[in-house]
Amino acid sequence: MYQIRLVKHEERDQLKKFIKKYWSSEHIFVQENRILDFQHLEDKHYNFVVAYHTSTNSFHGVLGFIAPSFYRGGKIVLDDHIWLALWKVEKSLTQSNSLGLDMLNYIEEQYKPKSISAIGITKEVALLYRMLGFTVVDMHHMYMLNDQIEKFDIAQISKHMSTNPHIKSDNYKITEVGFFEINENDLGPANGTGKNKEYFLSRYQRHPLYRYKCHEVKKGNQHIAYFIGRMLQVGKKTCYRITDFSFAKQPSDDLKDTFKSFLYDHGYEYIDCLYYGSQFDYLSICGFIFNSMDNYVPHYFEPFDSTKKITKIAFKSKSNIEFFKGDSDLDRPSIINKIQEWGYE
Repeated sequence: MYQIRLVKHEERDQLKKFIKKYWSSEHIFVQENRILDFQHLEDKHYNFVVAYHTSTNSFHGVLGFIAPSFYRGGKIVLDDHIWLALWKVEKSLTQSNSLGLDMLNYIEEQYKPKSISAIGITKEVALLYRMLGFTVVDMHHMYMLNDQIEKFDIAQISKHMSTNPHIKSDNYKITEVGFFEINENDLGPANGTGKNKEYFLSRYQRHPLYRYKCHEVKKGNQHIAYFIGRMLQVGKKTCYRITDFSFAKQPSDDLKDTFKSFLYDHGYEYIDCLYYGSQFDYLSICGFIFNSMDNYVPHYFEPFDSTKKITKIAFKSKSNIEFFKGDSDLDRPSIINKIQEWGYE
């Protein structure tokens, strides 16, 4: 009655129709083939598991997934980290109560993942993941404010004690570099996800809509870190979001002054980063602070939502693992007309 398998290349329209009808007619996959293909298209199939009803030739459920190896080499391989994406079973159609688990089991059996995770889940879905044996945690949302700005339009700050905005450290330097200039040997041990130079090129440099930048942090001639991100804009105000980073060496606290200079030079309201893992203390050393109830920076920009949000992760892993804003599809376009309006194309 059901085939649990991958979506074939020629079934793209059927996949889109299912998402449009049973998930959202405004989903970016419905609007823009470039994003769907960028995230999920392999050589002869899409990285979506489908519950295919053989009697009616229809989709009754789909489960999207992404992995670092997809960006490294164009193909998801065994023993990689799997990031789950859109997961939908249409209960009005299904003739089985286990379709959701059947699709998840297909991924686990076919790819034998080192870890499997879902990033950006709701509280309600988090309960389901806990029942399935996943660990559920909150991502750290950290930021650094521009002390030369008195009134913040994007950041939601009720009280801000400005530090000296004139301090400038000559110990560190932040320089924009091309993704092709990334030195493979300078990538830190980081997260064990196998993110190499090709990963960063494919995931960020070749993104069809967003324009990411790569920056290198050096102390003298010594490489310290790479961080990758993009500008976000609300009205005429801008901020900078770090979507990925790789520390090769532990920074010292005077790197804070260099990040402050980076803010001043570009006129950003703030820099922020959503992250979970062992290196959040590096961000603290650099001067980043955590969102609080009274002082925080928003998460959603498409459309812009100024309220405070918590980003939850569910994961099962054989080893320590880290999560970044750029992982899975947490940093993907949502509304095509807004992307064009803000000049991302």
